This record gives sequence, C-alpha cells and structure tokens, in this order.
Amino acid sequence: MKLKRMLLIAAITVLLTATVIALSSYSHEVASAQSEEMQSELFGSLTLGHAMQEKALLGTWRVTVTPGPGGPPPSQSLHTYFSGGGVIQSNLTEGGIPGQGTWIRTGHNRFTFTLEKFFPVNPATGQQGVFLFRVKETIRVRGERYIGNAQAQICNATGGNCISLGCAQTEAQRIRVESPDCQ
Repeated sequence: MKLKRMLLIAAITVLLTATVIALSSYSHEVASAQSEEMQSELFGSLTLGHAMQEKALLGTWRVTVTPGPGGPPPSQSLHTYFSGGGVIQSNLTEGGIPGQGTWIRTGHNRFTFTLEKFFPVNPATGQQGVFLFRVKETIRVRGERYIGNAQAQICNATGGNCISLGCAQTEAQRIRVESPDCQ
C-alpha cells in the first residue's frame, strides 16, 4: 500500500511538473507571438531602427540635378517619397511629364530608387514614338539634405533596349511646412 501511494505521488508530481513546463512554454510562445504581432502592426516588417531611417527619407524634396561634363544645364525637380516604397517626381524640364517609381533602403540613411516616365520623343535621337525615360539613383540622407548619384536611360516603351544618357550628381533640400506671414 505504501509503495502504491509513493508511485501515485511520484506520478502526480511528474504530471504536474510536465503541465507547468508545457504551460510555461505555451505562455512564452503566446507572449512572443503577441509581441511580434504588435511590432508588425506598428512597423510592418521593419524594426524600430529601420522605421526611423525610413522616416528620414519620407516627404517632399527640392532636387537639383547637375549632369556630368558635356550634359545639359542643371535642372530642378520635386521628389515625394512615400512610406512603403513609392516615389513620384515632377519638373518643368523633360516636358513636365511626371515620373513614378519605387525606392528601397540599402543601408544606414542610404536609399536607391528607380523612376520611370513615358516620353513622346527620344531625347537622344529626336525619333517620335513612345519611349521610357528611366532614372536610377542612390542617395544618402543627412538631416534635411541628401546627395546622390544618378544615371538616366532612354528605353523602348516596354523598358528594354536601354541606352545610357549619362550620369549626374544630385543635391536635395527637404521642403518644410511654412506658416503664412499674413493673417
């Protein structure tokens, strides 16, 4: 009888220990999943550091494009970077045709984007038709300014058979909200 009682107590102890371990493991998994879910809701797949770096780029920038030697004169454009990787561009040169594209973070405050717009005339040959103008640029954000290196290409309407139009340096200043002077 004493042996049965000892075996029963040992079995109950093992069962309780296993239950406590299982519950502890389960609660840790639930807490971890909830933490990941909350982080995902707040930052998507980005960590806090990446989210802060992304914020360094977001907004609208006044960009000066300075082509290399022998290229056209410097020009101005506006670029707006959106959360999630979208970018739009407008300017008065290039026929005032808006550009659209996408960007990614490539390092600490470093980003690369590709921008495309359709042209009715090939600027390199004067040929009429539908052409795709593509800009590929890598930039580094430093507070309210960024600098970059860009390459422009002209391609056929489907983005193939691209020809380089040259490279350029860019400098940009973030556009900030300004209160009006008049009341």
